[in-house]
Amino acid sequence: MYSTDTACLIGCISTKYEVIKIFFGNDPGIRAQLTKQLTSYSINFQSYEEEQLTEQVFLEMLKQTSDFFDLLNPNLVHYKLDNRLSLKQFIHRILSDKDKYLRLPIAIVNDRVYSGVSVEDVRMFIPKERRKIERQYLFKKFEELEAGTLFWRNFDSFRKQSELRWFELYDLLFADESDDLGEIKKAKDRFFKYKNNKQIPPEDIIEKIQKIFLIERVDFFKKSISNLQNF
Repeated sequence: MYSTDTACLIGCISTKYEVIKIFFGNDPGIRAQLTKQLTSYSINFQSYEEEQLTEQVFLEMLKQTSDFFDLLNPNLVHYKLDNRLSLKQFIHRILSDKDKYLRLPIAIVNDRVYSGVSVEDVRMFIPKERRKIERQYLFKKFEELEAGTLFWRNFDSFRKQSELRWFELYDLLFADESDDLGEIKKAKDRFFKYKNNKQIPPEDIIEKIQKIFLIERVDFFKKSISNLQNF
C-alpha cells in the first residue's frame, strides 16, 4: 500500500483515461476493498449496481469481448455446446441472476471489458503516465534509502576509528545547542531518529560530524572506506 504522498503524486497528473465504469455485485466487502484501492490510486471511476446492468448494457459489453463466456461463471461453459437455448434466451437466463451467472465486479475501460476484477487487478487501470511517475518516485525513494544506509554505515565506521565514546560524541555534537538539558535531549532524539530511519541528517549536523572526524562530506557516501584515514 502506498503512502498518501505517493498516491497524491501518482494521481495529480492529467490522464487520457476515461472514467472507469464498474458494475458491482451484492458483496459489500469486495465493493469496499475495490473502492478503497481505486481511490488510493486516484483512479476516476463510476460505480453501478447490478440492477443497472440491463440487457442493453450487457449487449454492449458483448460487442467489446472476444469471448463473452469470459464474463460468465466458469460452470456455464458447457452452454457453449448447448444449442437448445437461443442467444436471447441464454442472455435472459444470465441476467435473471447476475450474482450467480456473471463474474462480478465487471469493469469497462477504454472499450475493454474486465470481469471478476479484484484488488490485485486495480494497478492495471493506472495509465502509463501515472505508472512512469510512480516508478520515478519509487526509484528516488530507493536512492534516498540507499544513500542513508551508506551514510550511517560509514558514520559508524568513522566513530569506531575515532575511538570516541557516545557521550563524548554527544558533547561535541550538541554542546552549542543550548544550556537547556531538555533542548539537548530533543536534539539527541532527532539525531537518533535520523540514524534509526536511515535518513541523511541536515547539513549543519553533517558539517559538525565532518569537523569531529576530520573528513570530507563525500566520505560518508563512499561504498568502501578501507582506503580512508584511520584515526
